[in-house]
Amino acid sequence: MSKQQKKTTNKQTVSYNGEDFRAAFLRYSNGRLGMVLKTTGGQVHCSVSQNLPDHPIDRNNLFINHDNPGMLAAMMEAGVLRPTGRVVDCEHLAGVPECEVLEPWLQEAKEAEVIQ
Repeated sequence: MSKQQKKTTNKQTVSYNGEDFRAAFLRYSNGRLGMVLKTTGGQVHCSVSQNLPDHPIDRNNLFINHDNPGMLAAMMEAGVLRPTGRVVDCEHLAGVPECEVLEPWLQEAKEAEVIQ
């Protein structure tokens, strides 16, 4: 996680690839919502989201990172995200799904801030 990101964490867990993690929300430097999975020890395991600044998106939605197979299914099973049905293409990626953050996670997502 870069110094331009600040996270908040929900105490609920997300199971991904057979391990339990905590979701941590952040805002990219352009104000877009992002999310990572953290280990129980607080280390960042992987990025759930990706920042696609050329595509408009609702402030509390995010684009799923294609580098992590099964991520969308894990987020849906944990009740964190729901696909909006919108899928975007960009220079280096095709078929990137947009997702809506669900309660109780939404409140934490709204409070996520950018570190200056």
